[in-house]
Amino acid sequence: MQLNGLSAAEKMDPGNYKTSEYTIYPFIAQAAGEYRDEKLRRAALESLEKNIGYETTTTGARKLKSGSFFLNMTRVRAELLRYQDWKKLIAGPSKTALAGPILSDVPYPGVLVAKARSHTSRDLELVLYTSGPAGSFDLGIGRLQPDQKYSYEGGEIVAGPDGKTQLTVMVSGRTKVNLTPV
Repeated sequence: MQLNGLSAAEKMDPGNYKTSEYTIYPFIAQAAGEYRDEKLRRAALESLEKNIGYETTTTGARKLKSGSFFLNMTRVRAELLRYQDWKKLIAGPSKTALAGPILSDVPYPGVLVAKARSHTSRDLELVLYTSGPAGSFDLGIGRLQPDQKYSYEGGEIVAGPDGKTQLTVMVSGRTKVNLTPV
């Protein structure tokens, strides 16, 4: 991918006020992803990799060899976001997600939550990681149906009369937990 005739303003990195021929590429890739132009999104990201390159930080993050934090964050959004993701973010979660069970208590930083979502207003899907060694962790769950029995990968639980319960989950790597009414 090659862009010609860019003005100085179009080459300006808004995070450090330095110019580069490739500053606009993460913005193009992000907009292309939002509007379902996967070919343009990939071309812009591949041009960044070919012409600027990436390096790995001491913490394991991958970043552009040059460019500001702002530019790198735009690139990350371009790599992650897809069609209408910004629109969905602004519109907010679905009514089923807002009305369903919630993960109310998590031992942080031991457990990192990648996903906690209800699809039906009765279930709860969790994706968990550990920040350290694998282990068993107690999780608090709220907004359940009072006295309802639920199953999950580790067994079954019964919600209390207040719609709350606690369950113990072995978290190792990417751990999925699906809590569903029985």
